[in-house]
This record gives sequence, C-alpha cells and structure tokens, in this order.
Amino acid sequence: MRGRVSWLVVLMVGLSANAWAGVAGWTVPVAVAALEANQQGRFTLRLNLEKSASGCRNADGFYVDYGRDGSELMYHTALDALVHERRVQVYVTGVCDLDGDSEISSVRILP
Repeated sequence: MRGRVSWLVVLMVGLSANAWAGVAGWTVPVAVAALEANQQGRFTLRLNLEKSASGCRNADGFYVDYGRDGSELMYHTALDALVHERRVQVYVTGVCDLDGDSEISSVRILP
C-alpha cells in the first residue's frame, strides 16, 4: 500500500509540473489585438495567434507582472505597436499562469 501511494504522489507531481511548464522562444510576427493595464499586478496582452508558441492553454494570451524588470518598457512598446498597427513578436518564458496565459520577457516591434 505504501508503494502505491508513493507512485501516486510522483505521478501527481509530474502531471502538475507539466501543466504549468511550456516552451520558451519568440512568437511569429503578429498584430496586437488588445492591451490591458489593470490592478491585478500585471498587464495582459492579446495577440492574433491561433497556435500557442509556449504550449500554454491560451494561444493568444500573454502577461507581464508589473514588478518585473522592463515591464513598463514592454507595456509602452506593445501600446506603440497597437496604436500604429505594427506587428510584434514577444518572447515567451515557458511559464503558464492559472488562466492559461503565457508569461513574456520581451516585446519587439517589427517593420
């Protein structure tokens, strides 16, 4: 019985770790669909993506916590791209939040 419980714990930990871990890297160049600053300690970004770059549940949802270095610059870069209808790429860290959105660490505007 004790051996079964140990394997069950190992299985549960392994499955939960995979549920929140994604792949890091740049998205394809796309337009910004929405940008939201809120009181939840982060800003959220929606991109016109159909396939998740990170493996997180939501293909189009991204976030940056306000306390992260460079978060204000990333917000202004995304806002500039939205206002001027420019394409962007974001760098996903591989971290997924509970809502299924991808954490990002960089935003760049493309010509």
